[in-house]
Amino acid sequence: RAAASGLRTCSPERHAHELTVLLGLPRPDRAVRLLDELGALDVVLPEMRPMKDCLQNPYHHLDVFDHTLEALAWAVPIVRQLGGESLLATPDECGLPGAAPTAPLAWAVLLHDVGKPGVRRMDDEGHIIFWRHDELGAELTEEIAARLHMSRRFAAFLGILVRSHLRLGFLARETPLSRRALVRYRRAVEPYVFESVALSLADRMATRGEKTSGKAIARHFRLARQVWLEMPRASRPLP
Repeated sequence: RAAASGLRTCSPERHAHELTVLLGLPRPDRAVRLLDELGALDVVLPEMRPMKDCLQNPYHHLDVFDHTLEALAWAVPIVRQLGGESLLATPDECGLPGAAPTAPLAWAVLLHDVGKPGVRRMDDEGHIIFWRHDELGAELTEEIAARLHMSRRFAAFLGILVRSHLRLGFLARETPLSRRALVRYRRAVEPYVFESVALSLADRMATRGEKTSGKAIARHFRLARQVWLEMPRASRPLP
């Protein structure tokens, strides 16, 4: 704790490397929680500070920060359930060479709601809304990647996943799913369809407020399975 402020003297590349190592662990949420408790997270990722105590609507049971860490806890188990790490794009393909297989996805999960505090407001009926937090989040991830001197390819990877992390949930409103809707979704997230599905499901599992039903969660998983099974088999093996 006493040394945490000294991290400001370390290079951005070192911050990026150490964060990537932590996010590649089996329980990256615990690592991020410990960074926060030690006062280090505010130094290396100050964009996450506004997420604390940022309350959400009744579909959520946690504030934005704790929701993010719970989603991060779900990421590895969901990848395992969907078929395993072999279905993920390699870290080299994502622009994060040398990282653990799940680290790129974990980065995206960590930052998927980073735009929420900046757009949070109440509508005329007193409901908390976060309109366009996906767009602002994608912009912030690009800034974070640039500050940490990460590759442009990885910045693009983060931008695709953060910008599209709501799309799969929105598709549930279009059931039965049309071929056109499927193609639109696939084009928005290619070549990271598997990562997009995994992120969406992790986000869903960390969204269990009083207005969220078990049926809604099950419907989301069925939709994810349908989207994945409809992918061209030549480009992705079936889980």
